[in-house]
Amino acid sequence: AVSKNHQGTNIGKSLFFKVQEWAQKNDAEKLQLECHVKCFSAVPLYYKLGLRGTKFSKDHFGINEDALLLEINLN
Repeated sequence: AVSKNHQGTNIGKSLFFKVQEWAQKNDAEKLQLECHVKCFSAVPLYYKLGLRGTKFSKDHFGINEDALLLEINLN
């Protein structure tokens, strides 16, 4: 997660593009991301970047610590 002091400065987008570039260079077929419910405010950014929700996972990170699982195909 990007700290609140640095949100809105395109750091998240830049990090995603670096990871995506690395994954493509290493022949990855897709990227998967686990978004904690506390970070759901980032979901619109993930959708702008092309990620799509694939599953809601209850207690993914522990009791009452749910997650949205997202992914993007790289092919």
